[in-house]
Amino acid sequence: MEEATRAYSWGVKLRAAVIALGVLVALSACAAPATAPTPTATAADESAAAVVVAVDGVDVTTASGVSLGSFDYFADAGVAVGILTEAFGAEPVVDQVAGLDSPGYTRYDWTGFQLQALGEGADRYPPLRVSVLVTDVGDLRIATTDGISVGQDADALATANPGTQTFGGTYSMHLSDTTLTGPDGTTFSVYVGVAGQVGGQIITITSPQVQSDF
Repeated sequence: MEEATRAYSWGVKLRAAVIALGVLVALSACAAPATAPTPTATAADESAAAVVVAVDGVDVTTASGVSLGSFDYFADAGVAVGILTEAFGAEPVVDQVAGLDSPGYTRYDWTGFQLQALGEGADRYPPLRVSVLVTDVGDLRIATTDGISVGQDADALATANPGTQTFGGTYSMHLSDTTLTGPDGTTFSVYVGVAGQVGGQIITITSPQVQSDF
């Protein structure tokens, strides 16, 4: 009798264990699946990596091409200076340049990237212009929308642009010809001007230049 009682007790415990195990399995199946952590943007994704010089304006972008600030050549000079100062992390050197064959201007220079705010008598020009003499300013690459930078092979670019003219040992090239319209409706036929040494490198990029300046 005692042996039968022990066997019955063991059977009850076994059935209880099986039932408990079944409940745990069912609860596990109903639980929500674990989700992968959402990636967060890094500082590098949000910091300035390039200054893109276009025929109609300038854009400060991240490494992935996200715009952090931009201005066109009809913008207020103070706004443009603010955008560039934040991008480069430094104040520009400012001076006045007297005009000879073209109007004088205020020059804001970040070690080779120049913003020029034209002065009186510049009605036939957009009021802002940039001139690039360097490949980089700090960690920021300076390039056109086509990826052209100071220091690249001038012969290769001249060959790719049949309209290139040569003056002495210097190439003069038109890029991205277009028409800009100012706030008052005045139109300007402009282009991105590139100069390079024959047998050497690109030495300057200027935008915008008006067609009669060529």
